[in-house]
Amino acid sequence: RLKLPNDVLLGGKKVAGVLVETAIAADSVRYAVVGIGINVALDTGTFPELSSFAASLNDLSGDEVSREELLRRILQELDTLYLALADGKTPLAEWRSLLDTLGQRVRVTGPADSHTGLAEDLDEVGNLQLRLDDGRLVTVTAGDVSLAIDHEPNTTKTDGQR
Repeated sequence: RLKLPNDVLLGGKKVAGVLVETAIAADSVRYAVVGIGINVALDTGTFPELSSFAASLNDLSGDEVSREELLRRILQELDTLYLALADGKTPLAEWRSLLDTLGQRVRVTGPADSHTGLAEDLDEVGNLQLRLDDGRLVTVTAGDVSLAIDHEPNTTKTDGQR
């Protein structure tokens, strides 16, 4: 499963994270740099503060995962996705189907403001569509937000809109 903005979850625990930095000129992306961090052999016993929310592939599989094989498979999948994207096919529908964040009440905190509401959907380029308690729909760019499940209803703070 996936948790916005960049966490990959297995068994409800984070096993990987993905960061993408893009350079945009006018209306097109000049290039994107993708960084992927994967907990292959993380020993959460050594870091008990992580054990409630993080896990390693080795622990979850019960075996030692080959880093070389994992890298080979990731590169093959990225190549397949890149070629599909070049043909005009987007992975957005699959991404949307894997997001645990959608349908959840969340607090989105950015550099200048924060909002609380229902994570309703993604727009056509993958930005989060957040339905505020007052009914407004706010578009949030995942690159400048952090998300946390909000357990206190009706505590919306809206200092501004992006």
